[in-house]
Amino acid sequence: MKRDVTYYIRRLLYRYDCVIVPKLGGFVGSYQSAQILSAIQTIKPPYKKISFNIHLNSNDGLLANEIAHGEGIDYESARSVLSKFVDECMKRLASGESVRLEHVGDLFYDLEQNLQYKSIHDTNFLKTSFGLSSMRVDKVDDRTLVSEQEKVVVPIRKKKEKEAAPEEIVLTPPTEKKTYWKVAAVLIPLIGLAAFGFVERNTISTVYDQYARFGSYIFDREEQYETRDKGITEESEQSEDNWISEKILPEEESPNNNLALESDPETEIETAEDGPLNETEVEETGANDSDASNEPRLEESRPYHIVAGCFGVVQNAKNLAEDLQVNGYSNSRILSEKHKNLSVVVYNSFSTRAQAKQELLSIQEGRQKDAWVLKK
Repeated sequence: MKRDVTYYIRRLLYRYDCVIVPKLGGFVGSYQSAQILSAIQTIKPPYKKISFNIHLNSNDGLLANEIAHGEGIDYESARSVLSKFVDECMKRLASGESVRLEHVGDLFYDLEQNLQYKSIHDTNFLKTSFGLSSMRVDKVDDRTLVSEQEKVVVPIRKKKEKEAAPEEIVLTPPTEKKTYWKVAAVLIPLIGLAAFGFVERNTISTVYDQYARFGSYIFDREEQYETRDKGITEESEQSEDNWISEKILPEEESPNNNLALESDPETEIETAEDGPLNETEVEETGANDSDASNEPRLEESRPYHIVAGCFGVVQNAKNLAEDLQVNGYSNSRILSEKHKNLSVVVYNSFSTRAQAKQELLSIQEGRQKDAWVLKK
């Protein structure tokens, strides 16, 4: 062999924390932090402490592969070389000799014939401490520091030169022009902002009003809505008893597909005082008189309606109904009767709950997620 087995053990200890010699034991490395040895006035850098474990004697192939790669031989030949090394070590130990592994440690039997290991600290196997060695530091004498601090340096005094007469400082009051410019620089932007807000107050109010009235759906084109007059008639309270509203959940959320969900404060339509569920409060007007005569019969035969929105201003309801017509919902219309004094725009009406539910799921996936079913 070009090199002995000990060389390859040291080589592996730089890269691994455990190197096993089959049928002999394992060398285990553990990190040790830097130490200050005050007794010998030495600072020791971090290092890898090597210990020996006799129970780690199974062949893991690491050392044999390293020998095969370093010597240029096959794996079986490397195992044979390693086996001869172990047999030689065991013979020397049995004869009472100690086996020294260079720069690693010594193996020997104690009086009770137990295999012992003594590490040699002349090599640091920690790669992060490569090039660092122990450093000796001389102790600092406290008395020397005190004596140096007690020394007082007395400056050499020079003759005072005649002090020159201080120059008179003349303070000139600030001119009125500079003060006016500062005041103008502050007031002009404030006046400009106030004037802009006063001139554009109508535009700002319109923008805020449009955002506040933005409903649960989005038109494909911009719509101009009329603002609602103050006050709501008492008809909303009287018409509330004639309607029952409910939301149909998707199949996976509905506890019973054949029964209607119980109404609660989260699913009921809000009153005109609290605000509608799908649209902002707008002005109340009468329903479309031309279509009202034919709708009661249809509504009696088809009591389940898929609601797109509720409005207080009829023109807003017409805009939505026209938009639905343009987008392919030919059966969309405004119900003949108002609910809570609001005009109700529906996609379509059905005679059974199952038909309404099927169409509702299609609308929620394609156009309006918060569409819901209203039962007359």
